[in-house]
This record gives sequence, C-alpha cells and structure tokens, in this order.
Amino acid sequence: MNNIDTEDVITKIFAEIRNYFRAEKKFPGFPTDPIHAASLLTEESGKLQKACNKWVYENGDFKEIEKEATQTTAMGLQFLFNLTKYKKN
Repeated sequence: MNNIDTEDVITKIFAEIRNYFRAEKKFPGFPTDPIHAASLLTEESGKLQKACNKWVYENGDFKEIEKEATQTTAMGLQFLFNLTKYKKN
C-alpha cells in the first residue's frame, strides 16, 4: 500500500462535508435529537466495517475502505456541527 497523503484525505473529507451541506439545503431534515443523528453515524460506521470485512475476507477493494472511512468521518463531523441543535424529543 502507498503512503497516505494527509492533505488528500482532508480534501476528500471536506468534499464529503460539502456534499452533506448541499444535501441538507436541498432536503432539510438532519435529525434534531442525538439518538437519531448518532444512528446515521452508526450506519456509516457499519458500512466501513463491512468494507473492511470484505477486504480482509473476500478480497474486496481497498478503495471502498477509504470511501467509507471518509464518509464516516464526514458524518462524525456533521454530528458535531449539529450539537447545538439537538433537543430531547
């Protein structure tokens, strides 16, 4: 495997965050409670775990791990960006 280019990773994460912000403007509705918001993060994390399992046990594509890790990180930041909006339902 090649060395990780930190700047490239950060660029990809911010591109993913921009995608979330565009989607939020077009389709508003990010959860306003932390339980449902965390479930979105957990879903992304599950996809990352699945990509890792496929790579290790099924000769999966390593690029899929990178993609899912980027999306998981971006969703984690999205969760943090919304901290002040969370309410108890």
